[in-house]
Order: sequence, then C-alpha cells, then structure tokens
Amino acid sequence: MTIQYREVKRKANVGERIKIVNAGLSFGHYKNGDTLTIVKLDKDGNALFPVKRGEGNPDGLFFASQHEYVVLEPIAQETSGSANLPEAFALFMRENAAAVRKYLDEIETPTVADVVTEPKPLTRSQVIELAKADIAELLRIGRDICGRLPEGTALHHTFYTAEFYVNREKRAVTALVSTTGFGGKVNRRNVAKATAKAAPDDVFHAEIGKAISLRRALGLSVPDEYVNAPKPDEPRVGAKVYAHTLSGEPYGIKTIERMRPELDGEKFGNYAANFVGDCGFLADKQYEVIDDTDVDYGASAERIAA
Repeated sequence: MTIQYREVKRKANVGERIKIVNAGLSFGHYKNGDTLTIVKLDKDGNALFPVKRGEGNPDGLFFASQHEYVVLEPIAQETSGSANLPEAFALFMRENAAAVRKYLDEIETPTVADVVTEPKPLTRSQVIELAKADIAELLRIGRDICGRLPEGTALHHTFYTAEFYVNREKRAVTALVSTTGFGGKVNRRNVAKATAKAAPDDVFHAEIGKAISLRRALGLSVPDEYVNAPKPDEPRVGAKVYAHTLSGEPYGIKTIERMRPELDGEKFGNYAANFVGDCGFLADKQYEVIDDTDVDYGASAERIAA
C-alpha cells in the first residue's frame, strides 16, 4: 500500500517527513522538491536532517528553517478489502512511530487545514540580515579548515577570501575572490570575480549586492530572496532618493536627514522629509528611494515630528 501525504505549513516534529518548497541557504544539501526525515530540532526550532559528513558538517547534520518547508502528514486511505487493514496499519506505524508518540504526548491536537499555505514573504530588513549572515558564513567557510563549499564548485577544497568594491553611483558591487594559505595569507589573487548590479527600478543595498556577487563568484546559486528583494515599505532616515518637481524636473540625488510627518499633505504627498544640505522639505510625490544602504532598519520605524 502506498501512503499518501498532505502538505501542511507548520513546525515539524522529530521523526516527521518534510518537503522543501522555499530553499534558502542550502549550500547544496537540499533543493525545492526534496523530502527529508527530521532527526533533531535545534534550540531555535530548526529541523535537522542527515547529510554527508565532512562537508563542513562533522556531525553529519544540516538544518532547514521553518519558512523553507512544509510537513508531509500521512492521509488515512480506505482499502478495498479488510484483509489489508492490519498490514497497512503496521506499515503506517513503522513509518510514523516518532510522530505518533509526539501526538499522543500533546494535550491538545492542533486543527490543521488541508490547504497548503504559502510561506510568508521576507521583509526587506529580513533579507538584508539574511544577506549579512550569508556573507559572514561564506567567508567563514573560506578560512575554516573543516569548511567546504558544495562539491562541484571550483573552490570546494580551497582556502579563500574576498574583497568587495561598492560603486553606489553605478549601483553595483563587485566581489574579487583570492585563494589563501592555511594562515590566511593570499597566494593567488582574483581567481574569481563577479558583479551584481541593481536594475533601474530596484532599490540598491550594498549588503544584498555583496551577497549576490560573492555567491556568483564562488559558483553558488543566488536565492530568489536577494534577486527579488522587496522594496522599502516606506522612506527612512539615511535613504538616498532621486528628487524632482511635481512636473518631473530633476532636483538631483538627496539623502533623507529627518522625517517630517506633520508636513504630510495631499499636494506634495506623504512621508515629508528634510534632506541633508537643504532647508526645505519634499514629500513622496517629489522623490523615489533609490538606495537604502545607510538606513538603520534596527531603529524604530516610527516617524517623529520635529
């Protein structure tokens, strides 16, 4: 008897099977469509599953975060003959013993809809933090004697480092990768190079550009979250904008110094702001954010009047 499953968007339990639907920082260990069996949960609730040892994972485990997977829950199937019921039930119990024990230990059993819910999209600030962590992890692998890039990449068994060149005027970031010795000293410069350039309608951010260019230079896939990062939900202090009159005549590139919500109005729009070096104000009908590299998304998003 073939057991059928339904896909449920929730946190997995030890012993359950999951399906990857939104692969992120997989480092080649999994991809969309893969089904995996969970053997452990870490302190952050991430689902751990076995992988090949010796690829930067000496314990032979790797993790997938909750937004990357759905849980495969078995669906009870009717059989045409009663003689098959004991065998089907035994098979079901063998394959799902850990999950059944977990369910029996729970006081309340959650009601789960059969319809699979789409993973909640990341916010821009979350994408930026993901990019920063990704860069740090890839650079750590480059200097870690036990660290490994995925098999098939040019620097799989090589120490490496990277330099970044950010050109905010051209809205581009270039990553130059060099190989190093055991002590970190560069022995071959610029063995790999890649550039990430923001599209005309994108908002540039240096950290996202670094993550994209470094992954390309190392021969790794680029997560869709980076390429299609959401634009800022509202202008913030530190953002660079392209300013213009209501009729479209350019004022030039300016940097938001302070938000002025008390000056919001229908004529000029909302998100009124003062700009560095200017004594007046503009509102969002007169500017578009083009670069938020200097925005502190960790600060309060509340706009405070002067």
